[in-house]
Amino acid sequence: MHVVRAGAKTILLDCGRSRGHETELPCLASEVAAVVLSHAHVDHCGYMPALVRQGFDGPIICTPPTCDLLEPVLADSARFQEGRAWVHRIVSGDKNGELFGYSDVQRVLERCRAEPYGKPFEVIDGLVGTFSDAGHILGSAMVHIQSADGSADSSLTFTGDLGRPGMPILQSPRPIPAADLIICESTYGGRKHEPVERTMERLADIVRRTTDRGGKVLIPSFSLGRMQLVTYALLELMRTGAVPAVPLYIDSGLGEEFVAIHRRHRSALNAAAQRELEEGSGFLIDTNVRYLKSREESLEATERTEPCVVVASGGMCDGGRIMHYLKRHLDDPRCTIVLISYQAPGTVGRQLMEPRPTVRFHGRKWNTWAEVVELNGFSGHADHDELLAALEPLAERAPRLCLVHGEPEAAGRLAMPLQVMGFGQVAIPRKGDELCLSQRSQ
Repeated sequence: MHVVRAGAKTILLDCGRSRGHETELPCLASEVAAVVLSHAHVDHCGYMPALVRQGFDGPIICTPPTCDLLEPVLADSARFQEGRAWVHRIVSGDKNGELFGYSDVQRVLERCRAEPYGKPFEVIDGLVGTFSDAGHILGSAMVHIQSADGSADSSLTFTGDLGRPGMPILQSPRPIPAADLIICESTYGGRKHEPVERTMERLADIVRRTTDRGGKVLIPSFSLGRMQLVTYALLELMRTGAVPAVPLYIDSGLGEEFVAIHRRHRSALNAAAQRELEEGSGFLIDTNVRYLKSREESLEATERTEPCVVVASGGMCDGGRIMHYLKRHLDDPRCTIVLISYQAPGTVGRQLMEPRPTVRFHGRKWNTWAEVVELNGFSGHADHDELLAALEPLAERAPRLCLVHGEPEAAGRLAMPLQVMGFGQVAIPRKGDELCLSQRSQ
């Protein structure tokens, strides 16, 4: 959540909800004139229902795919919030515990204004924005903002979450638009992803040896973006004969709906995915693939005895459908748990990464006898080298650069080579930091 003040107007670049922390709005909701939204992940859009509940009545500007994704993403979040509020009222007797509900989600959707990539649009009177494909998830965008008449001496680019070139399904990120200030993510500063081809080879080996010993491959995944990517990879391996075509369960209440939205926005997909859709060869669908929508279907799948692959919601193993499978199969040495996402400190996923005989969740310890493997090649974030390569063409202008959306250590590891590259000012801002962009005001 980044606040931009232009004259007497205030806009927000993203309006996300922090995982595990209460989100604080840095200004009155009624003061916000517009929200420019980079993509539909909850840490970038999840606070918008609360924003409208508190009095925001301006436009929410995003790409057409993001507009379509917001309803299922925020509706799912609202169900969680309503359940949390219900528990809060039971425990404390406080009837004002609800953060937001589905009616607030509807108000968000009514305020959405879809703008395509590459076409300038009015943000507020006097400011023009342009979206560029960020290649992170379907509809993700970088935004470049400048004055409408071009007379001002400052402009900014916000990368949102920057994807990786050459990944399955999505088009590669576009070049980062030049500006006087670049606000760039730094999630994987100092870390390098293995090539996708190598990750595919390792995944094939995992599936073969796990199914050979009669086990299940369990893959915790975030439902939007990563789930579609790993499903695509598994189907590719099965269709080429690299792994046996065992049952593939996609266990998420939103999984099938997200696939349908990808199909509606085929122009945002890469050439191979578009070709699959045009030829009708089964984009993210095949005879051995089953999307599990209800909780009952999920629980039934946990009891099946045949070897299979399960991609289940709950990317950090701290909730979601994956918990059904962990409780049932974590102590089965025939099974393999494949971690394909960043595992935050304190999560069950982070515990699984550590060499320990047990992990603790749901109030008890569980034996960890299943094999645990980490694969980082499916990440939707650019790694250290990819971030440097994306930023290098802008170094000659030596703009001001702010590194955000990363642990301080990650941002720090990225800052030094950027300074060597030629960026004059590289800052790692803290929450609440302000800077004045206009050169005339300094």
